[in-house]
Amino acid sequence: MDEALKNQHEELAILLRDKTGELKEAIEAGKAVAELRSTVELLRSDLGEVAERMQAPDVNDTEKAEKEIETRAHTAFMTRMQHGTMEMLDDETRSAYTTSLESAYNSLDELDVRALSVANDSQAGYLVDPDYANGIIKDISEFSPIRRHAQVRNTRSTSVKIRNRATVAGASWVGEVGTRSETTNPAYGLLDVPVNEMYAQIPVSNWILEDARGLESELRSEFAEAFGVAENAAFVSGSGNLRPEGFMRNTTLLANYIASASGTAIEDPRQIRRMPLNVKEQYRRNGAFYMNRSVYAEIISLYDGASNFALKDGMLSKIPLLIDGYPVILTPDMADIAANAYPILFADMRQLYTIIERTAIQVMRDPYTLKDTGQVEFDARKRVGGAVQNASAGTVMKVSAS
Repeated sequence: MDEALKNQHEELAILLRDKTGELKEAIEAGKAVAELRSTVELLRSDLGEVAERMQAPDVNDTEKAEKEIETRAHTAFMTRMQHGTMEMLDDETRSAYTTSLESAYNSLDELDVRALSVANDSQAGYLVDPDYANGIIKDISEFSPIRRHAQVRNTRSTSVKIRNRATVAGASWVGEVGTRSETTNPAYGLLDVPVNEMYAQIPVSNWILEDARGLESELRSEFAEAFGVAENAAFVSGSGNLRPEGFMRNTTLLANYIASASGTAIEDPRQIRRMPLNVKEQYRRNGAFYMNRSVYAEIISLYDGASNFALKDGMLSKIPLLIDGYPVILTPDMADIAANAYPILFADMRQLYTIIERTAIQVMRDPYTLKDTGQVEFDARKRVGGAVQNASAGTVMKVSAS
């Protein structure tokens, strides 16, 4: 991980602590605080962005693979030039050379014939395509990484029924010859998790399909990204109607909360420290905090009366980000801090939430429906479900006085 990022994270956290302290002192003294408040908000935003960059992967796997092929192809080429054969090379290196040759051959049809002057548009200049860099610059789509931490099951049906235990068996004490009566029986329930469908539909003109290189591949990438954003948002806050039930809509989970001790803010770090102890030991061992980056920036700036950070791990930790030794999973779809909101979850997500996978992304190319308008319709679909399977595996923080 980039050492510079760690240093920047720490410096921003220290600066945010100092400016937050100045802001509180100014408010208590009755001074104008508009500019200082703006500075604090900017620092919180910057700190959240740095935290996300720290959690991002360090290496682009695609670029790494391409460089590996390029290196192997060069090795094979030089060996063939020097020895006239590549038999002494391993299969992967020879294969990389073949791949490189095929790529070069396939790109020949993209070269423009320039027998006429390209300096003058009327003398074939119009026939020359402009030079574009490979790829498309895109802003990052943020989505919650729930799938990575929850339990994922596959099914071939319209729903999955999960058996759960509602109450445990009871036991009682008895003497040597005492009368034994029936004890409490265990009770069981059945959780039915339906599989829902989401879709995307895009009409594209035949001209664009013919003239734009790699458009179909780009559309498939867009569908995958859109579905990733939509499904993870539903895993967090979905209503359960035609979509997964989000864990932050589960009434049993929300009933098990720790109050922030303030009706509008989170100011007491002790309330955050109580959250892991509000679940059973077995869930606490694999527990993690879930919150969005603005909430993370807010709570790690909390400090004690001696101007020291109350949650030191939040400032000084390596990846993953930590609070009191527990990982912090930045989850964009979690709520912001507001009255009666639930901005923080502590849970063993694998025990708390189940995702049901029915089908992967399917893309259908329909050239008939819109043929009269010269368009091709691309339809993408995916079936997935989700629900809370064990609400006792988590607890939440509620922004309230009690």
